Amino acid sequence: MNEINRVNDNKSIESKKKNNNLIGIDINKKDKDGNTPLVIACKENNVELIKELVEAGANVNISDDNNSDTPLIIMCERENEQMVKYLIEHGAEVNKLNKYGYSALYISCIRENEALVKYLIEKGADLNIKNEFGKTPFIVA
Repeated sequence: MNEINRVNDNKSIESKKKNNNLIGIDINKKDKDGNTPLVIACKENNVELIKELVEAGANVNISDDNNSDTPLIIMCERENEQMVKYLIEHGAEVNKLNKYGYSALYISCIRENEALVKYLIEKGADLNIKNEFGKTPFIVA
């Protein structure tokens, strides 16, 4: 079983802890699709696994190979305020961009999530970052 599958199989978190499935593996290794276990957990909105991976040392700023989405950008797409805050508290860079120039703030503006927009601004999100089309987040807000 490869490392990604060992982390992302369907066992419960408690079972993973008991079996030490996170010990001795490279939790930042990407699978054939360019996703790390943390990116996959974020895409699946698996809060418990996200926390487990971050606590085990997963890179919170790593991006997928498809769109260069970071865990923070993915959680903003999912509008998961709890995990957005958690990731930022654990070092996620608020101004990191995906390959289209979208930041977490831009995504939150697209989603019209006022609470996330306010929080990201409080945490230093740059209001003037432009995407690949030269638009700032508030053009879409």
